[in-house]
Amino acid sequence: MANLCHLIIRPIESYTLEDELKSIKSVSARFVNKRESMSGQRWQQESYDHIIRDEKHLYRIVQYIGSNPQRASLPQKKWHRWINPEWRSLGWKLVE
Repeated sequence: MANLCHLIIRPIESYTLEDELKSIKSVSARFVNKRESMSGQRWQQESYDHIIRDEKHLYRIVQYIGSNPQRASLPQKKWHRWINPEWRSLGWKLVE
């Protein structure tokens, strides 16, 4: 099972980034624990975050994330990737 997750999120006005990450980690940890018949903590206490400042930077980050499974030599059938439909409408796609 992979032990890395990249996300690009924009916090909504009524939630902090910390609140959103806590929710994502909680839901995904419960899912993984149930699926793998495990229990206990699944995430590190601290996450690495990075502020994306403009569209060019966002595009570079999307490409970095998109090529990560290949750089890790994971077989393509194990890649679980999703890209925002709005970005697709701009002609963006993930590097294969």
